[in-house]
Amino acid sequence: SPTFKSYAINSPRIEIHIFDFKENIYGSELEVELVSKIREERCYSSPEALKKQIDSDILEVQRVLSALKN
Repeated sequence: SPTFKSYAINSPRIEIHIFDFKENIYGSELEVELVSKIREERCYSSPEALKKQIDSDILEVQRVLSALKN
């Protein structure tokens, strides 16, 4: 989250977006499998620019996952 400077630099984190999921699972343990890295971490000029990138990332992940199914 470098755009909002809300984490310690030495604290490794990963952000997960779960498609079509609306339940509250905060505090729960999840098992995550890394399939593909889609881009390097970046800092954005505004929350709107970050949102635009997230929308683009979602399309890219859907493309990658679709290719894995075929």
